[in-house]
This record gives sequence, C-alpha cells and structure tokens, in this order.
Amino acid sequence: MRFALFLSSLLFYSFATNATRPIVSLYAADTLHASPFFIGILVSAYALFPMLFAMSIGKLLDRYGARVVAILGGCGMLLSLLTPVFQPSLISILFSQLFAGFCNICLIISYQKTVGNRVGDRDNNVMWLTLIFSFAEFLGPLMSGFTYQFLGFRWTLIISALSVLLGIIIGSVISKDHWKGGVAEYKSKKTNFMESLGLLKSANVRKVLLLSAVILYTKDLLVAYFPVYGNSIGLSASMIGLILSCASEWRSLFDFVNLG
Repeated sequence: MRFALFLSSLLFYSFATNATRPIVSLYAADTLHASPFFIGILVSAYALFPMLFAMSIGKLLDRYGARVVAILGGCGMLLSLLTPVFQPSLISILFSQLFAGFCNICLIISYQKTVGNRVGDRDNNVMWLTLIFSFAEFLGPLMSGFTYQFLGFRWTLIISALSVLLGIIIGSVISKDHWKGGVAEYKSKKTNFMESLGLLKSANVRKVLLLSAVILYTKDLLVAYFPVYGNSIGLSASMIGLILSCASEWRSLFDFVNLG
C-alpha cells in the first residue's frame, strides 16, 4: 500500500505529461496557426535537454539523491505548465516544451533508480513502474481531449498543473524510506558534462541510445502530429484524445497481464 502511494506521485506527473503533449501541437496549429516546421521545432524542443543532459542528471542523482531531484523536477514542470496559461503564445509554448522535457527526464530517472533499487522483487517493482507509465499514457490524452474541446487550452493546462502539484505534495510528504533506492551515493565529486559525454565511447551505450531514439521517434510522430492531422480532417479534440488513448491501451493491458 505504501509503495502504491509512492507510485501515485509518479502517476500524477506522467498523467500531466501525456495530457499536455498532444494538445500543445493541436493548439499551436489550430489556434496560433503555427507552420508544420515550427511544430517540428516544438517536438524537438521537448527532447533537446534530455538528449544533452540525461547523463549529467544521472550524476546529479548520485550526488543529491532521487528525492531532491524529483521534487525539483516536479516544481520545474509546474512552472513550465503555468507559463502558457498566463501568456499563450508560440514563444511561451516553446519555452514550456524545452523546460518540461528537462524536468520530465529528472523525474523519470529519479523514479527509475528508486524503484529499480528498491528492496524486494525487482522484476515486479519494475513492472509496476512500467504499468504506471502505460496507465498515464492511456488516461492523459483521454482527459485532455475532452477538456480541451469543452474547457479550452488554458484549463487543460491548469488541470495538468494541479496533477503535478499533487505529485509534488505526495513525493514531499511520504516517508524518506520510500526514496532509499535513490539515495545519494557520494557528496564531493562534481558533475562534469564532458565526462558524461565520454560514456558515448561505449558501444553498448551508443546502441541503447540509438534504439531509444527510434522508439521515441515513432511515438512522438503519433503524439505530436496525429492531433494536427486529425484536426485537418475534421476530427474533434475529444475523438483525437480517444484515439491516442486507444493506441496506448494495448500496452497497458499487456503490462497488466504480465503483473498477473
């Protein structure tokens, strides 16, 4: 039960991420009349900082611990969601995507390290972690499609921001014992960006990065460009969200069967 409470904080974070990404491209194209080229920039902006700093974030995790990095990542994500609420423009959305991508990778690495090093059945723990991500991929677009259609862009972001706020609160108040798997491993050594890039000398690291890039490329094509295409052929935002949710439903069911 306590582990479920811990994972619920991740669910709130992941829900907000998956809820906002489809409507960002939809709003940019439909309301702000962004070109396909600029939408491509928005999609790339989300992945820019994770690509550059993922290894450095791992070192920060070793230095400060997963709890600190996760809470800071959650606060940053909250800021990235609220910025377009007060100033909905292409520039503010671009900033939001840049910052949200960086904060999201902080959260993902923090929870992956904590859950992966948790005492107990590691396979079962990781499976629960995967299920949380899959469940968020199902719920996020489903909710945002309806809220975007009936309440608008700003309220969709506000609801997502409230979800992030709940994640921050839960992650902050639960016992530090839940974060034992992600405790700091050293205090004195500082992070070095060039040293992190040195890991690319490993062939196995390069293969993993390439495989991850291919997987994320295909996923982002669906999440970012399908809403624009769907809107161009007359699909409502709620229908677009429903279709995106159905696309992720099979993964959720597969993970649930594996848990059983």
